[in-house]
Amino acid sequence: MKKIILLGSVFAILASCQNSTKQQTQVNDSISQEMPSIGGNKDKHGCLSSAGQTWSQIKNDCIQVFSVGIRLNPVAIDSTEAIISAFVVPNTDSSAFELFLADNEETVILNKQADDVFSHNQFKYNKKTKDLSINDKIAYKSE
Repeated sequence: MKKIILLGSVFAILASCQNSTKQQTQVNDSISQEMPSIGGNKDKHGCLSSAGQTWSQIKNDCIQVFSVGIRLNPVAIDSTEAIISAFVVPNTDSSAFELFLADNEETVILNKQADDVFSHNQFKYNKKTKDLSINDKIAYKSE
């Protein structure tokens, strides 16, 4: 009789442990379905914006402009405001540059006009002096 009671108690304990595991698994599954994945924000090109990636027309790929581009800092700096840099990214043979400006949602492709000068509309980048002019006035320069 004692053996039967002991055996029944062991089965009851094991059964309750299995139920607890199933319930925990169900709770974990429901939590993972409700929470979005961290770092999963992608733009229309599949670039991870949370990783600092942006689409480059010239590279035809997602890039981190601060890693592959040439940083150009504003010439006129207001000490009360944050410095917002521009970036230029060359294509493979440096025959064109892509301009990334914080104010512009779209990038601008600067095509070669002279030996070291690349431009498009009001933007002109001088590869030799590493400065960017807007409307013929130097606005950004590499340090």
